Amino acid sequence: MSGMEGLRVLHCCSTTNSDSVYAQRLREEGCMVTSLPVIKVQYFDEEHVPLFLMTEKMAKSDWVIFSSIHGINAFYRLKEIHAAFNRQRGRLKVGLVGKKAWHAFKLYFSHWPEPVRAGHINRLLEEIAGHNPDERQKVLHLTSRESLALLRIYPPDRIELERLPLYRMVGVELSGEAREMLERESYDLLFFNSPSTFYFFREGAFAEKHLRGTAIAVLGERSRNYMEGQGYPVAVVPAIPTPDAFVEAVYRSMDNIRHYKGKA
Repeated sequence: MSGMEGLRVLHCCSTTNSDSVYAQRLREEGCMVTSLPVIKVQYFDEEHVPLFLMTEKMAKSDWVIFSSIHGINAFYRLKEIHAAFNRQRGRLKVGLVGKKAWHAFKLYFSHWPEPVRAGHINRLLEEIAGHNPDERQKVLHLTSRESLALLRIYPPDRIELERLPLYRMVGVELSGEAREMLERESYDLLFFNSPSTFYFFREGAFAEKHLRGTAIAVLGERSRNYMEGQGYPVAVVPAIPTPDAFVEAVYRSMDNIRHYKGKA
């Protein structure tokens, strides 16, 4: 799209997502994207996950759901519960949010029936509720510690939701080169792909310099609600979290991005 060439974007991401498809699409449109990993995943080992409790809860649940690829990876690392999980095949149903989680589930658990999929966790819960609209269903959400605090979930009336953390996000110590870059450079757009990336970026040196005078882009309402709740207005939110929709949202917001005056 014409008009986006030369847009300076700081992409705040995790160590496993520095070359995301969103950043790639911005580069294809001529944007100058700098990826800055600010968080990394720390999986809980078997000593820190209540395996007996988790096995018991799976046995009492109708569904197990994952809202990210990290949740799938964390679950797969807990070898002790695989036998218990596989014994529930045919009874226990699985729900997934996002393509990455789906691909990971197919890789690790290819023998399982096709899971129910959605683009957002609230939409997934609506889909689950629709499978048996006259019955109460127990859903176990295996997720991150941060998700328990930051992710707003609105389960339908007949969904009994329980959540267990299997991993957490931790901050990455920035290199001297990265610190110098943040002190020296300025950007037109800060792109955060999760509330956690915003949280840990804000904790770092020179963050306020950039947050005070730079437009912010996110991928969904969850991130926007969190950041605006912290006092930082969001300029770009795509209608749906896809690369093309994100690029379209950036394009439509170009005038606001170029003439951004900072947070009120």
